[in-house]
Amino acid sequence: MDRAEDLGGPEGTGTILAAFGTALPESVVTFIAVVFGDTPAQKEIGIGAALGGPLCWRPFAYAVVGLTLIAAARRSRQRQRQSRPLQPPEP
Repeated sequence: MDRAEDLGGPEGTGTILAAFGTALPESVVTFIAVVFGDTPAQKEIGIGAALGGPLCWRPFAYAVVGLTLIAAARRSRQRQRQSRPLQPPEP
């Protein structure tokens, strides 16, 4: 079995490499600021970058997940209405 197949095929490998390549510059800058920073201010910049990135994206991610859940619930209700057989009114 090929290593790419272990990771979900070529698509899985590409996804992992894209995520790594996207996060690499931010991670390197943070690492350099924390490890090689000479002054406390430089080290604080690295710590702020490490903590600030995820905190900035969290509200956006929550909004996307919330809107997705609302849309899925609406779709589910529409499908339930469409799949119910029509019952004649009771006399």
